[in-house]
Amino acid sequence: MSSLSLQTHLVSSQQNLTAISTNPKGFKVAIQSLSDFLVAHQVSATLWVKLPKEDAWWTDIWQYGQQAVGCTIYSLGTQTGNPPENMAASFRPIPIEQDTDLKREYLCMAVAESFVVSLLAVRNPNPADKRTLQLYCTISGQAIAALSTGIKAVIESSQTQALEGKATSVWEEVANGQLLANSRDERAIVGPAALSQWARLFPASILLKATHPLDSAFLTWQLQTQENLRSELSNQAKTGANNALDALAPNFLSQASQELQAPLTTVKTALTLLNSPTIKLSQRQLYLEMIATQCDRQRSLIASVFNLLKVQTAPNAPVQSLKLSDIIPGVVSTYQPLAEERGIMLAHTISPNLPAAMGTASMLKEALIHLIANGIQITPKGGRVWVTAALSNGKTISIKVQDSGTDMSKTDTSRLFDAFHRSREGTGLGLTLAKQLIEKMGGSIEVESQAGQGATFKIQLPISQPMLEDHPEVQLALANPESAAANTSEFDHEDALEASQTTAMDRTAANRAGVLA
Repeated sequence: MSSLSLQTHLVSSQQNLTAISTNPKGFKVAIQSLSDFLVAHQVSATLWVKLPKEDAWWTDIWQYGQQAVGCTIYSLGTQTGNPPENMAASFRPIPIEQDTDLKREYLCMAVAESFVVSLLAVRNPNPADKRTLQLYCTISGQAIAALSTGIKAVIESSQTQALEGKATSVWEEVANGQLLANSRDERAIVGPAALSQWARLFPASILLKATHPLDSAFLTWQLQTQENLRSELSNQAKTGANNALDALAPNFLSQASQELQAPLTTVKTALTLLNSPTIKLSQRQLYLEMIATQCDRQRSLIASVFNLLKVQTAPNAPVQSLKLSDIIPGVVSTYQPLAEERGIMLAHTISPNLPAAMGTASMLKEALIHLIANGIQITPKGGRVWVTAALSNGKTISIKVQDSGTDMSKTDTSRLFDAFHRSREGTGLGLTLAKQLIEKMGGSIEVESQAGQGATFKIQLPISQPMLEDHPEVQLALANPESAAANTSEFDHEDALEASQTTAMDRTAANRAGVLA
């Protein structure tokens, strides 16, 4: 049986459709914003919803259903609790059978005469990472039509499995007539009834439109939501966080305000152009893509500034003994698919019998993520990024993240950790955050760049205190510091790098679950 994935239908309908990475909280906020928009503009829509079972996910759906006269809500699958009594007539639950792909997907889609929109969130297939979602948001009638085809296939597949005796849900009861005898349980007829009136639920007159009356209003609404988040950030800074942020760089808040305003200016310009009566379809698509890109950029900026604020204002986390062989391989393996996609070799080497380091696991993982992502971003196709860990001397462990990207001048390296300093795409805060995290847990970080060799970021972490007395390599390093330095440099050789790539791939499955745990 072919996959029931709604994501497959959506992506195939629009080649340029991109997803943004978010978490369950971000998806919940998007649903709330959509619900508020529909209520504010008095849109009586047909909703198609597939959400997690927990009651909290359904709060905004129930609120919309109570306030929107004439709306209908189709629920795919099951949910916890019951809808409010005054909207029971408009709520239509459809039991479905789900394959592995469909189980990872969540949907909130609205179809109305004046507006169509879809929020499709897809959970990471890695069971160890349940908090990362890829969120697709689209107001394209073509995309909604593709999703409707996918939903129809899901309902039809569930009916077929019930008739063949393969269903495990309520469809099995439907097939043998148990539910048909119970007039109070409408689950038996909602799916077939929906299929019988599919053309009315998804009118071609709506889906074939290039634009809808509320398209611009929705984009403006999302823009205002972003502006509200920016204002909230500004208010928090004024109540005391500004001192912490200004410690990162002179006039940090002023810089942050300018950076956050830039995407808004672009979006406002694009919205103005979209309202032109002479706009062509190709131009409209270009402006919509521009808006999506700038919204993604501002979302990343807001998240990065909040993360910096959190690191600066949070109390110091307790340090602990860290086994780097349990941390580095997992982070590296997570980014290997991206590196392969860009034609870059990503690998790691950890010195045998390396003693434990002192630090905070979550902070070290996040710092390494920023450094590796930066290396992949600036390294051209055919280049390489590699991570090494070895004794630096008798009291510290050195973790190096090296790339073969563009050489940097001394001026560039001296400003590399400054907030909003960037030479390419990105927020300009990733390396700043990495430095803050490393220093927060008692380590240090520096960067070097030599002609023809790219950049090398060097993290220094203290060795776990018990290791200073008991570990043989530590005693050897204390007795012969030059030997320790030689051991560190040997990992720069090509043969060690190639061997490390094999080691990284062997440990991928075992260590992937450790990333950002």
